[in-house]
Amino acid sequence: MGSGSPATAFAYLVVMHTPLVQSAVRSAGHSLTVTRDWLAALRLTRACPSERGQALIEFAMLFPIILVFLLALVDFGMAMDQRQVVQHAVREGARHGAVGNSQSSIITLTENQMDGLTVDVCYVDGPNGEDAGRAGSFVRVSGSFDYIFTLGSGELLNAFGVSGPLTINMTPSADERLERSVTGADEC
Repeated sequence: MGSGSPATAFAYLVVMHTPLVQSAVRSAGHSLTVTRDWLAALRLTRACPSERGQALIEFAMLFPIILVFLLALVDFGMAMDQRQVVQHAVREGARHGAVGNSQSSIITLTENQMDGLTVDVCYVDGPNGEDAGRAGSFVRVSGSFDYIFTLGSGELLNAFGVSGPLTINMTPSADERLERSVTGADEC
């Protein structure tokens, strides 16, 4: 088939008379009568494809990743909130022990502040040589709590191949100076 064959002429007419090709040729600054090469016209139509829906597809591809990061951020914020609650409970327990309450009373009060909190109470020698458990020495209340990440990184990261559940072990402690002596004090 040469350049003057009937098939070439028919293809030229079909291609050149479609509205998309006509608008592409006009926007390129050519007129339909000047442009004779129908392959060039086909190349013009491929150079200006429709981009409708491209943003939606890109968003659909990135949304799961953005969601994981957002939920991980929220989860980490919740973990920091839990850390503050644990620290407050330990401080309150140390203050309760400083006025001379028993170890079991300190542990009960501190554990009631938060579910899943493990508490340990011991006594430290004072700065002026006071024996542990005597007035002027210190009571040390330590807590241990494991925060388990939920949706943000725990379950969703499992979908990306990260084994879970992810946890943060929180172990705050607080020391308070004893105002009264305590009998049966365990040294740290």
